Amino acid sequence: MLLLPSRYTLLGLVLLAVVATTVVCAAAGGGVPLPNARQLEWMDLETIQFMHWSIPTFWKPSDEFLRGVNPTVGGNCQPTVTGTSNDSQTQGFWPCLNPEIFQPEQLDPDAWMAASAALGMKEICLTAKHFGGFTLWPSKHTPYGVGASSWMDGKGDVLRQFADAANRWGIKICYYCNPRDDGYLAKWGDVTPAEFEEKQLGMLNELMDNYGESEQHLPPPGLVNVHTPQFLVFA
Repeated sequence: MLLLPSRYTLLGLVLLAVVATTVVCAAAGGGVPLPNARQLEWMDLETIQFMHWSIPTFWKPSDEFLRGVNPTVGGNCQPTVTGTSNDSQTQGFWPCLNPEIFQPEQLDPDAWMAASAALGMKEICLTAKHFGGFTLWPSKHTPYGVGASSWMDGKGDVLRQFADAANRWGIKICYYCNPRDDGYLAKWGDVTPAEFEEKQLGMLNELMDNYGESEQHLPPPGLVNVHTPQFLVFA
């Protein structure tokens, strides 16, 4: 699915950040604004694909929800979205989706890469963790992810397959990770605010340490420090 407005909005925010950074650097040095090496590298990418794929892919909403005012607003673990399915899809996890519905039996990241390469994409940004907190990798910091599904006997790891395929195809890696809207930990985690933040930082570190050098990791503001220079923050 191509969400062109969203992609353009994101790229616009990034371009504003690039311009702001170069102007600040120029003002400090008193010279003409010039992009640094990482900014030039980013510009050379030209196009980046945003791949929004996670447990909601396997959700079957009710007709009432799909025919509502705006069924695209919101995400997993929200009562007015996935919470409208008060059935086996949310059993034991309401309003979050039950991990058992995540069954990507035909998962083929090499097919993703082939299609992306044909489009001329040089980088793919995958939603490693979006609304609800479901992780596409087996995290030590949350029980809500691929490890809670019976897919591959609970040993599945989408990010491992994604990163390995991207490396085979020479396509750069980017991860979208949303620490703020972790609906599962907020509802079922029984954690303090400090513990919540510690777990989010732990998951971000897992991404950086275990799944290849990513060009960008995309969290909302508030959980990023000076030791993570590859983070791109947007609100």
